[in-house]
Amino acid sequence: PWVVGNWSACSTNVCGGSGTQSRDVHCSGPDDALDCDTLARPAAVRTCDVPRGDCAWRVGSWSDCEATCGDGLQRRDVFCPTGDDADCTAD
Repeated sequence: PWVVGNWSACSTNVCGGSGTQSRDVHCSGPDDALDCDTLARPAAVRTCDVPRGDCAWRVGSWSDCEATCGDGLQRRDVFCPTGDDADCTAD
């Protein structure tokens, strides 16, 4: 009989992107041709997708404070990598 391992992590983590996953597939018998049906061999590679809705905000570093004394502001870039803010979760 065929023995299969666990699927690997997806080869991409890009929001809305596609990648591949792989796993070990081997025959537990000494002779693949006799012990395992090659037509029934489980897949060793498959495609995987990172849903657009699973995107996370990308956050830059804080700027220096605008004031040298008293209250001031700091700024940083925050953006959704897909370009559509609705794709990113609200954290």
